[in-house]
Amino acid sequence: MACEEHISSEEAEQEIINAANGLPMLKHDYDDCGRLHHSANDVETFIIPLGSQKTSELLKTMPKERYFDAFISLQANRPHGGAGNQSKEYLPFFKSIDEFLARRQIAFCKGETTFISGKPYAVLALTRNEQNKALLATVGTKNNALIGTIDSYVEGRHFRRTNNTTNPGFYAASAAISDIGANGGTPLELHLNLINASRKKRAEFIKGAEEAAKFNRIRRLQIDETRNPELGEFCAAFTIIGEVPEQKEMTLKGLEEGMRVYLAGRAGISKANDYFMIKEHLEYNLSPAFRQSVFDNISSKALCNDVSDGVDKSLRNLLRHSTGLDIIVDDCELMKTGYNPFRVYVTLDDIKYGGDDYCLIIATNSELERVPGVQEIGRVERGEGRVIYKD
Repeated sequence: MACEEHISSEEAEQEIINAANGLPMLKHDYDDCGRLHHSANDVETFIIPLGSQKTSELLKTMPKERYFDAFISLQANRPHGGAGNQSKEYLPFFKSIDEFLARRQIAFCKGETTFISGKPYAVLALTRNEQNKALLATVGTKNNALIGTIDSYVEGRHFRRTNNTTNPGFYAASAAISDIGANGGTPLELHLNLINASRKKRAEFIKGAEEAAKFNRIRRLQIDETRNPELGEFCAAFTIIGEVPEQKEMTLKGLEEGMRVYLAGRAGISKANDYFMIKEHLEYNLSPAFRQSVFDNISSKALCNDVSDGVDKSLRNLLRHSTGLDIIVDDCELMKTGYNPFRVYVTLDDIKYGGDDYCLIIATNSELERVPGVQEIGRVERGEGRVIYKD
């Protein structure tokens, strides 16, 4: 979201997602994370070209043993000529992946569709059980479940081209890690695959990612590299494994009339600052202590979405699996979430339609307004599936 090139056609994205959802194994449910196999403790990533023949050939040569879950981050061409053309272009790739999942009996956990320029490809991450790397013995029990997410960040599309990639490394890692918190979880492992990184950019980007991993108390950081001259672009693919208490997991299902809607953190600041990332802003919203204080005060059903593409989109995500409900937002209360110590002037539009803040939108019956940094911004009422703003 940090670059104009990353703002893409919502209609075209939806067409591609719908094409994938028509297949038996691929489902895109808009949740930030997917539930993992209880024995998963390692991640292996592959770069898959979207040409149907190349895709099929590469998938046939992949090892068959020990894999449990699949994550796909699709890096697609910017739409040209309408959404329908896009869905037809990528359908052969989806069919190949679908057949691969069915053949290997691998559970599909998380899919992501992002529009960029350049040649289309996908990052496929598979979890496995590596006996000599069993670092997660305390999770996956009857009280805790494993969850995971995948994100890809392309230089010049998702983060700015710059002489020093330390800050982009911190930003990209933080954005990926944020998804675990959006499901009420705690991040445990970060797996980074750097694609076509120069020696200098590699060292700087890893330094930033390591800072983000340390800040978020991640136990293990695994770094791999991929060289692919056909792709050309510098890309960082993150797969994050986390844990969540069984009774505390938050998804996008179960919205109910009467729920209060809260924003945890500050919003609109990244957009108002022209997407020049303020590290202290990300640290405030992603603070493990802050998020834990929010989760500790949730005592009833809750839905959650992190704000990567603006508050408005996150609110609409809360409505995706419900019918006959509206979210009524108080603009005055929403505006309060833009107040900040950085002397950045934030507008309502920055909050509603900006992004890259990684605060949390939460709908729940629990009372969260007593938690410092949490603002009640609206309520869920009977309606027609709309987000309605009132001043």
